[in-house]
Amino acid sequence: MTQPLDRIFLQQVEFQTVVGVFSWEQNTPRTILIDVALSVDIQPAVEHDDLTKTVDYDKVCNTIVACGQSRAYQLIETLAEEIAQALLQTYPRILQLDLTVYKPGAVPQAKTVGITITRFQSIS
Repeated sequence: MTQPLDRIFLQQVEFQTVVGVFSWEQNTPRTILIDVALSVDIQPAVEHDDLTKTVDYDKVCNTIVACGQSRAYQLIETLAEEIAQALLQTYPRILQLDLTVYKPGAVPQAKTVGITITRFQSIS
């Protein structure tokens, strides 16, 4: 029987970055919000009450912000993919992640627009 996975989540991770296809968007950083849910087997951490046996959400947050601010993006789809890959490569304990990028104010009629992606750890 396989071990059920637990989910560690961060909501509304906020940072400023340049993202957009229009020239006026490419000159001014804007607020981006990220939600991420990480599927992780937390049992080793629980058994030993040991942070090193799980995923440190403070470090995950720092990785998200660093990746999101590392360059300018045209598409939030690209931003989402690069953050997801950075998390999977940096934290091998993450077996699956669901990541949502919100771009508030992108469309006047909507409070926010965004994209949600699901990615899996590649098995080596």
